[in-house]
Amino acid sequence: MDIKKYLQNSFIDLGLSKKAGKVYFNILKAKGRADASYIKKGTRSSTAGVYRIIDRLIAKGFILSSSGNRPATYTAIPFYDLAKKFEAKKHKFSKISDRLKKLSEL
Repeated sequence: MDIKKYLQNSFIDLGLSKKAGKVYFNILKAKGRADASYIKKGTRSSTAGVYRIIDRLIAKGFILSSSGNRPATYTAIPFYDLAKKFEAKKHKFSKISDRLKKLSEL
């Protein structure tokens, strides 16, 4: 399996759709920063589709949007920061799981 497919499958494992994984990959391929036009060309998606996916990636915390630049650019969150974010979520989930066990024991 080539690195592109491996990474895109890894993004799916992190909760992204196949299309969102392609968008995220294309931002990474552009050295972590790209505009919608670049992403559209790299993913062969419609403009509207690219913007929908970008909005989802921003909401999930995978990318950031520049606020004042035209055209807007989108920056990928570094892997290290994503790993810390997922580790924190794992810790919260573990706490909730422990509390639910205690409740079931009552």
